[in-house]
Amino acid sequence: MDSTTDTPPSPGSSGFGYRMQAIAAFLKDAREGVKASKQDYVALKRLNPDAQTLTAAQVAAIMQVAARAKLNCANWTYDEWRRWAFIAYGIALAGHDRGNGARSSLGRQLFSAGVKEARLNRLLDARGAAFFQILRRVLRLMNSQNVAPNWAQLGRLVLNEGARDARRQRIAEKMRLDIAYGFFSAGESAPRTE
Repeated sequence: MDSTTDTPPSPGSSGFGYRMQAIAAFLKDAREGVKASKQDYVALKRLNPDAQTLTAAQVAAIMQVAARAKLNCANWTYDEWRRWAFIAYGIALAGHDRGNGARSSLGRQLFSAGVKEARLNRLLDARGAAFFQILRRVLRLMNSQNVAPNWAQLGRLVLNEGARDARRQRIAEKMRLDIAYGFFSAGESAPRTE
């Protein structure tokens, strides 16, 4: 992994999952006021990922998250700051399911949360600002249904969405396909009501 860009390792790597778990653990501790400040949790939960500037409390909270997840943020671009801030915001808002196996597939979680096929299609087809706008709505829906997303999958998509290099574009497309597969396979195994 390139320490200057902090792009995620390949989809099978455990290093990226560790980072998502570390961020989730930090936010859990912050929410409870243990080993972290509740102010950090509140700052990240109130964060507006579309804002042109971040408050001092939000920057401090993101720095705490980066330190806990062992991210080297010294050379991040503005876009990388926004993407990692969005991940921290999303975990603060909706939580993180770090379970193992097929049940922790983001697609299955979206299905369990009641996300409709049309909304899933809009999310997976969206690029750029539209992607993040739709994703925020989906996260709020998941939170309202008490379904925490798998940020090991979703974080890879967030960091690689809209990438210019071919490798990161392939990662983003693989994540989109994995999410769709999980969603539609959950629909196939769900009991039918007639």
